[in-house]
Amino acid sequence: MTNKYFEVQDPYYALIKAENDVVAKDVYVKTVSDFEEGVNPYEQIKEVPADYAIVRTSRALGENGEESSLEETLKLLRNDEATVLIIDGSLL
Repeated sequence: MTNKYFEVQDPYYALIKAENDVVAKDVYVKTVSDFEEGVNPYEQIKEVPADYAIVRTSRALGENGEESSLEETLKLLRNDEATVLIIDGSLL
């Protein structure tokens, strides 16, 4: 499976690794937040380039306020599991 990267800005920021936008939406709703009523979630989910996702993930601060190690970042990016890579800090 080839993962793609998706970014959601509203209602809360998230960078998600998933196979497609349908899976990304499911991960977002399960992990971050539901979308507001009347909002088309697929208009909120934007695919972003892999290089962008890699740089953003490598610079993101964890729950402890520190950057993840390169090893942790690569492990997260290389596995095939759909997941949230970065979540809005106000939700931590």
